[in-house]
Amino acid sequence: ANAIYAVVKYEYDEGESIDDTTCGVYLKNKFEDLLTQYPKTTARDEILLHTVGYYFCKVHDPDTSYKYLLIADSIFSLIHPEDLFDDDSRESYNRRESSLVRYQKKYGKFDVDFHGELYKSLFHGTENVRIDTSRLPYIIKRKIVEYLKRCDNFQSRAFKPEDLLGPEDAIKSKRRIIERAIVALIDVDDIERLAAEYAANAKLYYEWEGMSDGPFEEGMYAEEYLDAHIDTPLRPYLYIFIAHRYCSAHECIVKNDETKWKKYTSLNYGHYLKAAKNCSNLLINLTAEDMDRESFLYIPVEK
Repeated sequence: ANAIYAVVKYEYDEGESIDDTTCGVYLKNKFEDLLTQYPKTTARDEILLHTVGYYFCKVHDPDTSYKYLLIADSIFSLIHPEDLFDDDSRESYNRRESSLVRYQKKYGKFDVDFHGELYKSLFHGTENVRIDTSRLPYIIKRKIVEYLKRCDNFQSRAFKPEDLLGPEDAIKSKRRIIERAIVALIDVDDIERLAAEYAANAKLYYEWEGMSDGPFEEGMYAEEYLDAHIDTPLRPYLYIFIAHRYCSAHECIVKNDETKWKKYTSLNYGHYLKAAKNCSNLLINLTAEDMDRESFLYIPVEK
């Protein structure tokens, strides 16, 4: 992988004046030639993303952090992914996703605007979640489609449908929203059990009523859970959850002209939002970016 990357990097440096269209075809041909020379490599997809990313982000157009994704998608189709990549291979897909996340960290946020639909599907408990994926790059589209499918197929282990019928069951509905979000976002073994256990025991308020206590204490519980369970698979979700709760608490504090927890919620909202943007879960990255674009999360105040 390193040998192929070094060769392609050298060739890019030599051909810096080539226009985008010609360079895309040239890159595709060079990549195929190198695969012929190194037929046993197991990191083809990762190499492709690294080389495309290097050229279009660093060498050719340093001000564009997203263009390489579009070019990479085009090259995937040019080189017949059914021959080069096993699209049903979880290992292959995870490698490609990890490559994208590494570039996202290095070159900035993905230029994908979900207009709040992704973040709201997570925290508002919308049934039959629908997000327009028609214009998304391939790997992001696949991730969102997978997320929507997991939302649609979700069945709670903690609560039965009859547990959620009356107004007195609102707190159970909030727990179910958390359980579904975890299961939809995190695809690891035994996640259903872990999600049900966390949702059933998390500290939640029936209603916040415009006060900071509810979101603050819900966020604090999640933060303390993280500290006590360093290796928990729930970590990516809890990053975004804590950021959401502390931002909501801070909005209440500003609206009500309070000082208690004001600095803490402001600093830690930023801390956990950054952690969510930088973690290795692509869905969490995208959700964090989507949430950060919102003018407010709970109460309209100056962000």
